[in-house]
Amino acid sequence: VNLTDFIHEYVTRVEDALMEGEADVEWTLQGDDITLDIEPAQAFGIVLNELLTNSLQHVKTRPLKIDIHWFGDEQKKLHFEYKDNGQACQRAPAQAPQIHWG
Repeated sequence: VNLTDFIHEYVTRVEDALMEGEADVEWTLQGDDITLDIEPAQAFGIVLNELLTNSLQHVKTRPLKIDIHWFGDEQKKLHFEYKDNGQACQRAPAQAPQIHWG
């Protein structure tokens, strides 16, 4: 699964479903050309779905700004960064899961 295509398509589908055509979202989607096997792609999709759903449903700031960045390293580890302009939680950050490809 091409990660760039997957993210762009998924963002569009989730935005259409949750915002009912009235989206005021500014997107920054940027990353390396990475191909994931199906199992890591499914895991990534679940994480992405949760992040997008939370932002689109709970962030009240408009325009909503969502930045998604990803890149791979020499060990074939996927690095993923997701930010929105909602109010930050005061909890300790969770350690990100590691996804490998190829």
